[in-house]
Amino acid sequence: MKKKILSMLLAGFTGVIVLSGCSGKTVTVDEKTTRLNPGTYTGQSSKSDDEKAGGYTIVKLTIGEDNRITDVQLEIYDANGKNKFSEDYGKTYGEITDEEAYKTAQNAAKIAKQYADQYMATQSLSEVDVITGATISYDQFIEAADIALQKASEKE
Repeated sequence: MKKKILSMLLAGFTGVIVLSGCSGKTVTVDEKTTRLNPGTYTGQSSKSDDEKAGGYTIVKLTIGEDNRITDVQLEIYDANGKNKFSEDYGKTYGEITDEEAYKTAQNAAKIAKQYADQYMATQSLSEVDVITGATISYDQFIEAADIALQKASEKE
């Protein structure tokens, strides 16, 4: 009787662990099991509702013949359409009016570049970790990369 109860508890815990792994942001294309067509594919995120951070993200994925991602290019634009990877990001009318705000903006852009690096290293969107200070960039990166992957998986 104790073995049966223990077995049922173990099965229940295993189920909870498996299901908890399925929670969170899902990726509609599993790049490890879906055949991707070689080439370069672009995805663009929707614009952020955040008035201050704003903007959108573009991800360009290059898929090799071996079904692996060989290059990830990331572009992030603010609400005014300016590239966040430029030295001007965080400036007001081309000037640094708030040193702390400028440093924060530049740091967030630098952090966001890590998403492309993580994706190249892991070859899996589900293994790209959100980084504090760049959550909006993370959400947009995942969305844009997922769109590019969907295009890469479509039959020609």
